[in-house]
Amino acid sequence: NNYNWFINQTTGELTSNGMPLNLQGANINNVNAIYSASGKWRISETGELVVESIKTKKLKVEEGVTTRDKSTGEYYCVFVDQGVTKTELGECSTP
Repeated sequence: NNYNWFINQTTGELTSNGMPLNLQGANINNVNAIYSASGKWRISETGELVVESIKTKKLKVEEGVTTRDKSTGEYYCVFVDQGVTKTELGECSTP
């Protein structure tokens, strides 16, 4: 097939031969990364999701949450150990 791909510079819509892209439920494979047009979010090849805000109904965290101290700027890992919320200096890491 001979496809002519175009991106509308105003809307960002991707079209092929004048028709909007419709994958009809198919996967997108072998993608290095996905970036938003505004630069406010991205998904890296390593699975890192970078966004300015997250709004969700549920969130499951396996290893802890890294957060930054407002006063010192240092990072802390917040986690639960045997039902007790704890913190450790530094970013959370996989054991």
